[in-house]
Formats: sequence, structure tokens, C-alpha cells
Amino acid sequence: GHEIGSHTLSHPNLSNLNSSFKYDEIINSKKYLESKLNIKINKFAYPFGSPSNIDNESVNFIKKSYKNAFTNVRGSILKSPSNYLILRQNIVPGMPFWLTDAIVDSKLDFLYVKQRKNLYNICQI
Repeated sequence: GHEIGSHTLSHPNLSNLNSSFKYDEIINSKKYLESKLNIKINKFAYPFGSPSNIDNESVNFIKKSYKNAFTNVRGSILKSPSNYLILRQNIVPGMPFWLTDAIVDSKLDFLYVKQRKNLYNICQI
């Protein structure tokens, strides 16, 4: 029931790479997984996932080869600025139940208003 997605070859900050390295990290991670697993990879998660680690060029490379890409910015998936900048709620093993409950109920989304605004700006470039 899970879907496997790509996350680059070496987990770099994509916004710090030149075009060639950025393209290789994004596209070759997809090709590698597809060849090893014999499945189609349509999802991508940005390394680090914050707006400062995502740039317009990376989004454009991803649009050419993937159907969706996920950020690490908290918020309702329904308020995502695009299919290539999807908001998400991160739950990690060992997280206290009260915190998990608050995250699932979107009670901490207010902490990410500025990051969401920055994602919307990336979409308008």
C-alpha cells in the first residue's frame, strides 16, 4: 500500500547545485530506482524540503519527470501551492502522542505560515 518515491542520489541542497549536478541528482535517482525495482517512480521528496532548499530550476526539472513532489513544510495537502510543492504533516517514530495528535489536527500549522508563503512565491517565478 505504500508508494516509493525518489529523493536524489546524495541528499544535497538542490538550490546550491549548478544545473548539471541538479539535473543528475533529480533524474538519475529516478532512473536508478526504476531500474532496480522495475517500477515507475512518479513521486519526489525534496532533500531538507524547506523553501530555502527548493529553487525554481529544480521544480522545473521535477515537473518534466514526476507527477508530484513533496516539501517538508507543514500544512494541509489541500492548501499546497502546486502538485510539485505539496505540503505535508510529518510524523516520526517515538513522537509523543499529544504532539502527533496536535500535528494531525493541524494545530501547529501556524508555525509554518512564512514557509508556506515562500513556497507560493516559488510557484510564481
